Parts: sequence; C-alpha cells; structure tokens
Amino acid sequence: MKILYISIHQALEYDELRMFRDAGHDVFALGSHLATPAFHGLRPPLDLGPFAAEMKTKFEALGGRYAFDAATLDMVFPAAFVDLFDVCVVMHEVGILHRHWHVLSRIPVVWRTIGVDTYGADRAMRVYRSRGCYIVRCAPTERGMPHDLGADAVIRFPKKVADFKPWTGSEAAILKIYADFRRRLPVEYEFVERLAAGRRYMLGGGRNESCTGSIGTIPYENLLELLRSCRVYFYGAGPPAPYTLNFVEAWLAGIPVVVLRPDVIYGEQGCRFSEVYRLISHGRDGFLISTVEEAAAICDRLLADRDYAARIGARGAARAAQLFRDDIIARQWNRLFARIASSGRWRPRQGLFARMRARISAVP
Repeated sequence: MKILYISIHQALEYDELRMFRDAGHDVFALGSHLATPAFHGLRPPLDLGPFAAEMKTKFEALGGRYAFDAATLDMVFPAAFVDLFDVCVVMHEVGILHRHWHVLSRIPVVWRTIGVDTYGADRAMRVYRSRGCYIVRCAPTERGMPHDLGADAVIRFPKKVADFKPWTGSEAAILKIYADFRRRLPVEYEFVERLAAGRRYMLGGGRNESCTGSIGTIPYENLLELLRSCRVYFYGAGPPAPYTLNFVEAWLAGIPVVVLRPDVIYGEQGCRFSEVYRLISHGRDGFLISTVEEAAAICDRLLADRDYAARIGARGAARAAQLFRDDIIARQWNRLFARIASSGRWRPRQGLFARMRARISAVP
C-alpha cells in the first residue's frame, strides 16, 4: 500500500509511521520529521526508506508546499502528487480537509482522530463523512457523543515494545511527564505538588522551569531510561483525551502507574471520553486514586518495596502490550485497508482498487 500521511503530532506520528513502514507499506509523511532539527529533539530522526526519499523529491518538483505547524492555506498538495498514492491518512486536523479535499479526495481519505476536541471535530467533519471519508477512532470511548459520525475502525496508537528495555526500578523516585503542567492542568498540578512534598520527584517536559522537580524536555532515549529506572509513574493528564502517549509509554515500560481518577476532579460528564481509569485494574496492573492520602500511601509502598513494584509493573506492561503493540495495531490497519479496497462507497479513478488489492495481498 502506498500511503500519504499528513500529521499534526510529533510523537504519535513517529510511532505510527514506523508501524506502517515495518508492516511493509510504502509511506510518505508530511509531518514534523521533515522539520529541522527533526522532531525538535523529542524523537530520533526517522528513516522511511527509499520510497519516502523519492516522494519528497517529487513533492518538491511538482510544486508541493508543506511546513509542520503551518497554516493550511499555505500548504499545496499537487494533484499529480496525490495520484501517486493509494490512500491518504489525515491526522485530526479538519482544516486540511476544508482547504484540500478537492485534491486529496482523488484517492480514499481516512480521518484519524487523536482524542481531542471530539465534539468540534466531528461537527466539522460531517460534510466529509457524507462524501465518503473514512473515520478511524483512537479509542472506543470516542463513540456515543451527540454529534458522533460513527467509525470505520477503532485503532489505538501503536508502540514498538522493542523500544523498552527490562525495567529495573533502581531509582526510588516518582516520575511524571507533561509539558507546561502548571498552566495546562492547574488542579492536577496542585495535587502532585502536595504528593511530591518530602519525596523524590521528577517532572519532565518543556515550560516547567518554575515547577517542583523540573528536569526539562527529555529526548526519547533519556525518557526510556527514566521509565526504566524510576520506581513510580504518576498519571493525571486531565479529561480531554481517552489516553495520552505518556501513559501508554509508562504502562508499556513496566513502571508501576498511579492514576488520579479524572471523574473525581471533573465528574462523570466532564471525563466521558477518558479511558485510562477504565483500563486499569486497581491493585493488579496499576492503581486508581482519589485523594493525596491514597496516592501517598501507594507511592510510599512502591518506593519502599521494589519487588512489589516489579510485579505490578510487569502486569501493567503485559496489559498495555495487548492494547498498543505495533504488530497488533498494524493488522487492524491492514484489515481496514482491505475493506476500503473492496468497498463500493468510493468511486476511484480506474484501476486504483486493483492496485490496492494487489499490494494488500502482499502485506502480512
């Protein structure tokens, strides 16, 4: 399958593009990996192989224009370039479809959600859904909203398990990763400040310079090492998204995850799309807490008892792999691509589906 992938999120892009590449697809992405320096240091440089290099040259030669975080009006996707692909995956940004649907819709288009602005995005997507745009949800909790447009598949974001080395828990410290934590999530920030008092605590992420425990922006390799060595990961990321990448990475890494229940802060209605506290089995593969006192008691036991922490973390990693492992996610995408290729919902240019079916049949 030849995939044109248009991205708005640096880290999610990195994992999904690697998954498509490793599944045998030819993929070219208009995303943050084209920026300099690549991924702004948050992820390593990404090599998508000779096909992507060739497509980058053709994109520029045909007059294409793209810059990560640029306004959609400043982007140019030449029709001759789009015709080189079998399917286009657009991550979240409906504005790209508003401006470029007439060109991108020359091939099947998949709108890939990331779990934010669920109401507004679905309302804006209604016209494109009616024109045959496919929808891939990142979590089942996105369904059931008043403006729900349905889904052709629910496919979570992937992670490569091989990225994570065995957990050691050698540092009796609490870790949290969240950029601009105090401003973006003031209630959770106050909670964590109280929990951190008298305990070793590290807060990763940019724009946290004035916060307790701040260690700044962390390159991916350093992040993996911190997840491997720290004893506890505290998660309280607020209600907008079903889950966030820092939760997925912590759970997969085998570090015990302590989750602040969002319904305690925002109420059931306010966190109706949140999924993390529905995934955790309290006391088995992680912990769900409602008060600082509960969090303190659990964290203190984990900080004092590495063997106990290891058992909880191992069960968490096993459960996370069932949900987010990249080879499992790749098979889900392949099933969707096969359905798109055989569906009568789209009226493609002559010969497209035949090429798509031939390529899909060659992918495991």
